[in-house]
Amino acid sequence: MNNNSSVTEEELRALMPYYEVENSYFKRIKKRIGIRTGIIGLVLVSRAIVGFLYPELFVQTNLEPNPEGPYLVSDVILVRGLLLLVIGSIYIYSLWTNKYFRTVSVVGLIVAYSLFWSDLEANILSAAGDLTTAAVILLLTRLFALALLFANYLDIRR
Repeated sequence: MNNNSSVTEEELRALMPYYEVENSYFKRIKKRIGIRTGIIGLVLVSRAIVGFLYPELFVQTNLEPNPEGPYLVSDVILVRGLLLLVIGSIYIYSLWTNKYFRTVSVVGLIVAYSLFWSDLEANILSAAGDLTTAAVILLLTRLFALALLFANYLDIRR
């Protein structure tokens, strides 16, 4: 039995079709995806800064005054910012190297839409009548970032 067998590039791609995006196609879409990813990063970092500096702009889960409310919101925003940093770093590395980029884009979508749904369920729907203009603008900025992330996903899956 020969232990020095090697796998050719074609065989490797057949075994792992979702490992990377095809090189010729990836070269065409990499700049577009990079620009969208940069815009997503700027939007989410700006939301995090606004939320950290002005936590009262974000919708509270309870409508009763709570002296610890703004501090709890700041802690949640800090944890989500760290999650954004970790997932974003993995996403950018995967974009840069084209390794597991299809999988990472799906994971990014799942995390982003899960966080959005949890906010929608816990905050927005419970206080639908008390939404301020600032809260609606912050919600629309997140929807804009999610739409760009979904557009990246669609480009990768073609």
